Amino acid sequence: MGFTKILLSVLFLCREVKPNQEVMDRISNVLRVEARYCVEKEGLAWELEDEISHFWEDTFHPDTAVACMFECILRRLKIINFSGGISPPRMSFFFLRLCGADDETMKRVAITMANDCPGTAVGCDGARAYIMCFREQYFNREKVTNGTPRDIVDQIRHFWDDDFNPTPQLGCLLECVFIRLEIFDSDGNLSIPNGVAFLKACGADDNTVKKLAEAMATHCPAAAKGCASALAYAQCFRGHVMMLQMQPESFALHG
Repeated sequence: MGFTKILLSVLFLCREVKPNQEVMDRISNVLRVEARYCVEKEGLAWELEDEISHFWEDTFHPDTAVACMFECILRRLKIINFSGGISPPRMSFFFLRLCGADDETMKRVAITMANDCPGTAVGCDGARAYIMCFREQYFNREKVTNGTPRDIVDQIRHFWDDDFNPTPQLGCLLECVFIRLEIFDSDGNLSIPNGVAFLKACGADDNTVKKLAEAMATHCPAAAKGCASALAYAQCFRGHVMMLQMQPESFALHG
């Protein structure tokens, strides 16, 4: 069985991930309650409270006024301070305790945010960037893995093409696949024995596995935490397979 076929065969496991509507509703409710305070106590326009109710919609693109509402909300929740510093523990408290996310989801989203989201949230624009990154890491991850859009499947099918041009969403799916295959654990740490077993399952012989493992150990990251990191690891793997001229024509990785 080739590399592509193995990845595609694991997709159905990742499709089991469902958006947790209850958690999303609770997040929306907390945001609305805090928005109401910002309207009443800080004089922000009341129309902005209604804008917050569209937080999970695909067409949600907050303007500057809504961005300032987010700054007020995040300060109210003590997720950011007045200088723009971010408190990950407060974010965890908001997401896990107030909104009911489970431990595993919180852990994975927190890891991804630490790698892919801004480290500070200064002013309205900074608050908007941070809250939208949170939205992307929670909602888009669930959306991508629930149903696996055709274009994502096609990207995996064309993994070895010269013009392979992956989207960020592919990284989220690959992270799920890597964890399901136990190549990485939920903390993003690489399992070398499982990685070797995966390569052999793809059809690589012992000599090929040795060459590829040595190259990747030297040049590829030892951890893949979050969507962007998972995609970077897959790209590194692809690059070294091609550098060693082990792509599908000579190395049975193709599906």
